[in-house]
Amino acid sequence: MKLRYFQILAAIILLICLNSCVYQTPGITRDQSKPEKIKPEKRLFLEAEQLFQNQSYRQAMAVYKEYMLKFPDGESAPDALIREGYIYQSLKDYTTARSIYEHILNKYQTSNRIADAMVEILMTYYHQGAYKDLIMRADDFIKHKDSHARISTIYLILGNTYTADKSPANAFYFFAKSFETAEDLEKEIVLSRIKKSVQSLAIEEIQSLMERVTSESAREYLLFQLGSENIKNGLYEDGVRVLNQFIDMYPEHEYKQEAERLISEAEERIYMSGKKETHSIGCLLPLTGSYKLYGNQALKGIELALDKSEIKDLINIIIKDTGSDPELARIAVEELVNENVSAIIGPIITSESAALAAQKAGIPIITLTQKDGITETGDYVFRHFLTPRLQVKAITDYAVNKLGLYNFAVLFPDEKYGTTFMNLFWEELSALGGTIVASESYNTRQTDFKGPIRRILRQGFDAIFIPDSAKKAGLIIPQLTFYGARKVPLFGTNLWHSEDLIHRARKFVQGAVFPDVYFSKSNSYEIKSFIDNYFNSYREEPGFIEALGYDTALMLLNILGKYNVRSAVDVKNELLQLRNFQCITGLTGFDDSGEAHKKLFLLKVEGSRFVELPFD
Repeated sequence: MKLRYFQILAAIILLICLNSCVYQTPGITRDQSKPEKIKPEKRLFLEAEQLFQNQSYRQAMAVYKEYMLKFPDGESAPDALIREGYIYQSLKDYTTARSIYEHILNKYQTSNRIADAMVEILMTYYHQGAYKDLIMRADDFIKHKDSHARISTIYLILGNTYTADKSPANAFYFFAKSFETAEDLEKEIVLSRIKKSVQSLAIEEIQSLMERVTSESAREYLLFQLGSENIKNGLYEDGVRVLNQFIDMYPEHEYKQEAERLISEAEERIYMSGKKETHSIGCLLPLTGSYKLYGNQALKGIELALDKSEIKDLINIIIKDTGSDPELARIAVEELVNENVSAIIGPIITSESAALAAQKAGIPIITLTQKDGITETGDYVFRHFLTPRLQVKAITDYAVNKLGLYNFAVLFPDEKYGTTFMNLFWEELSALGGTIVASESYNTRQTDFKGPIRRILRQGFDAIFIPDSAKKAGLIIPQLTFYGARKVPLFGTNLWHSEDLIHRARKFVQGAVFPDVYFSKSNSYEIKSFIDNYFNSYREEPGFIEALGYDTALMLLNILGKYNVRSAVDVKNELLQLRNFQCITGLTGFDDSGEAHKKLFLLKVEGSRFVELPFD
């Protein structure tokens, strides 16, 4: 049945193309005394056009071929070839049709028929069910400057292709892209595809698409579907929260009444289920001593998450000050165990002793630390923090898979930070098929980098990675340009997320890319709401520590709000199953070892500011 549907759809698209691409002849006013003299070339083409319009396709084909034989460089040659291709398609000879369209791309590169030829090449693949080939060619066409005239149709074909290939998330993404550029008459068709494809999405797919899709019209349907799917899967409170957000953001939406109905049903189920159990969350934070600033920042984020939670009346936060003392942290865990906490957040500094105690007691603990090997303590120990490996994965994935950069040079400081990033970068780049063709270290006190720069310049590379501070990068990058490394893509770490970098090397650092876990200038609705709520509560702007504290608490509150979660074991199991959870600090989940996997922000230097690169 589905195959028949797509065959009909493809036929409709072809018919639209046939009707919309009629050769337009110049008009002749009635008061002209003499008819315009038509050149032989034009007369022959118009003869073929008349046959084509009369649906005498075989006769038309013969005349088009005669035209191409006599006038291969004529002004109507691309139009004649387009017609030949259409006729072969109508005869289901898609391979021959495609070869004709390819000829247009190769020979008539300045023709206004280039975009039409691209579309028809994709349609021939679609008719043949050659979806993989279609997707590969479409990727090439999208990057081509001449495709813009038909880009909406190309995206639409991709959406239909992924639908036929049973990949609804990709289908929805390309329908959304098509809607962004569609003409008014096309929007209704594309919107119908959006409405249909969204119904096939799972919760995790919707959450991922919310990060990628920029079309506000498409995001409306994603948000509604997320709430609906949550309720369908028994996540009633999540569903109510999302659908209330949907109504607030889109009060005039056609699905508003349906959203209100679903909210009413979910609230009735919540009421009928009776009062839920209360839970306690322990917080181990350095509220005094050398690291009290970070501890208090994290606590503010945690408290904000609780304050905004729909189950705040059922959650008790128990706060313990660890200072910088590992023994205090261990004792605090034992006290929290006696107070029957369901989970622990922290610590930031004294993580090892606390992790050991929590593992022994069977209480899930989410540490906020970069400490090496912390999750190896046991299956109750988790880490939710920005680590070197997370950063390196983000950089290499973007550089290799998005930009096609495989050969790197690395300049790094001869100390733990630099060597850690250097080794991880080597490992992750190699896994993606890339190579470090040159690597040079330098002394941390060094200010003249002529030696290491000249040594890496002896090798051919696509880009440079510099894992060092904004201050040091601001010294190195201008010297790179001075010694000949101009317009080379530059990559750094989150330490580059500082105005100091732009202040020191603005002219030379344009286009540089680096990852971070938090970006306050993001256009994300969730981040803007978080910043507004935080400022309203504390009269100050939040940073990444506050955001991590907020997100960690948010994950636990989401888990503890589920009816089937009654024990610490349940919490641990839910954490291990968490995937693509919507956080202020990026989509988050945990692997089997307890390490957080996060979709980091990728930031780029543009002018005097940092801008967020879109998610793919």
